[in-house]
Amino acid sequence: MNETGGIVSHPEGAATSDRTLLLGVGNTFRCDDAVGIRISRQLRARIGAGCGDVAVNEASGEGADLLARWSGYSRVYLFDAVMG
Repeated sequence: MNETGGIVSHPEGAATSDRTLLLGVGNTFRCDDAVGIRISRQLRARIGAGCGDVAVNEASGEGADLLARWSGYSRVYLFDAVMG
C-alpha cells in the first residue's frame, strides 16, 4: 500500500518514463458512483503485484487529488461513472 491507501503494483521510486496508472474513481457508498472503484478492485485482483510498470489505485475524484496521483505516469486510464 502507498501513503494514500491505494495498492501500487510497482516498486516505489521506479523510473517514470513508461509507467501506467489504472485509476478507479468513485464512492463505494453510492451504487452508481462505485463503478470506477469496483473496476480498479477487479483489475487489482486479476493482475496483482506482478505486472511491471502498471499501478492500480483508487481515488474519490477530487481534482487536486487526481492530479497528484497521476503525476509521474506516462499513461493514465481513468475509470469513472457519470449519471445525468
